[in-house]
Amino acid sequence: AQGRDSMDGALQRQLDLVEKRLADLNMGQDEERRVRPEETAALEQKLRDMHHAPHVVIPATTDLPLMDLNATPRRPATAPVDDLPSRDKAPTTTRGRITPTPVASVHPSGAPLGPTRLQLSSLSLWRCKLGRLFCAWRLYVQLHHNLHLLHFQRVRRHARLMLTLWRQYCERQFHVRLFAASRDHNGLVRCFHKWANASRFHAITKFAAGRRARDRLVTVHCRIKLERRVWHAWATATATHLVVRKQHKRSALTLAFHSFRVAVRKQSARRHVLRRTDHLATRQALHWVQQCMTR
Repeated sequence: AQGRDSMDGALQRQLDLVEKRLADLNMGQDEERRVRPEETAALEQKLRDMHHAPHVVIPATTDLPLMDLNATPRRPATAPVDDLPSRDKAPTTTRGRITPTPVASVHPSGAPLGPTRLQLSSLSLWRCKLGRLFCAWRLYVQLHHNLHLLHFQRVRRHARLMLTLWRQYCERQFHVRLFAASRDHNGLVRCFHKWANASRFHAITKFAAGRRARDRLVTVHCRIKLERRVWHAWATATATHLVVRKQHKRSALTLAFHSFRVAVRKQSARRHVLRRTDHLATRQALHWVQQCMTR
């Protein structure tokens, strides 16, 4: 029981550690995905200026920001010297740097209302590439967050399963030990009863042996009588069957020859037209023979 409790505690601690690590990972992912205004303000201002001035073409000599794929923006410990404007010079905005002439944010009243002419400029290409980079980075972060989430969910599920299996195993072993103890106890009780009742067992076995011998003789005698009865019944049934079969044969033959005799009598009746005269002559001849024999 003590080993089982220690194993339960270890598995429970491992499960708590996995859940705490998953919570920390979620917090870290939220912190990484949080939008930091101090990093994105300049970029948003630049994109807003580009949206309101689509006809501006950035000269080829301008240095465009280079960003590697899936790169993480790093916050410098100290602000770079170039980005800090000097005190004697007035602060300049991003629109002022990339726009040679001031452009109104609203649509001019004299401009045509139709769509603007499509220009393939380095600015539009850079905006397209920047959008693709942001999309790829967002997909990359989302994919790895889902991968880590699935991994830690799998680890947590496995830990729960191991804890459940260990508890089931301990319970099973407890029942096995209980069964073994009861079996040994019953075996000892049986041995004691056998030893205490030895004389009674001897008398019972002797009586059972005699009864078994007597029953064996009775069974043999009954079996012999049964065989005799079966043989007599078989002989009687066989004789009866033979008699019935002979009667059946004779009746079949009689029936067949009776129909044959009927057919012959019909034919003779057709053949002898003067059968009354023949009968009369036969009676006269028979009467004459009787008279001769009696006189």
